[in-house]
Amino acid sequence: MLTLHDIPGDHIAQLNVAPVLAATDTVLTAAWYAPYKCKVTAVRFLPTLATTGNDTDTKNLNVLLYDGTPAEIGNYDLPTGVDLVAGTPVSLDVPAAGTAVAAGQSLIFQVEDVGDGVLIGAGAWLITYVGA
Repeated sequence: MLTLHDIPGDHIAQLNVAPVLAATDTVLTAAWYAPYKCKVTAVRFLPTLATTGNDTDTKNLNVLLYDGTPAEIGNYDLPTGVDLVAGTPVSLDVPAAGTAVAAGQSLIFQVEDVGDGVLIGAGAWLITYVGA
């Protein structure tokens, strides 16, 4: 029987998430469980609402590899001049060569609060991975 692992090329997982209010402290918004040994080649966030970045009061989008202790493997910060545009995905800066993930390891998606924060609307995390 053919499984997802047997299909060559990129696979994309989508995790829909609720909005994160400006006053909300740092929060984990979603988690993805690796179905098999793979390499994560891209992580993007697709917002449904525009957000204006700010140096003092903002949010940072982070992806953490969880292997007993979470380790940040990518981020997209929203300082002044860096914004989210509704309907336009932004790429988190995961390593260009990809991140090896063992079967059963998890990626955790975090919205990190800075200062008084800003509203991050509902959206979707998009994970691109390929069998390793």
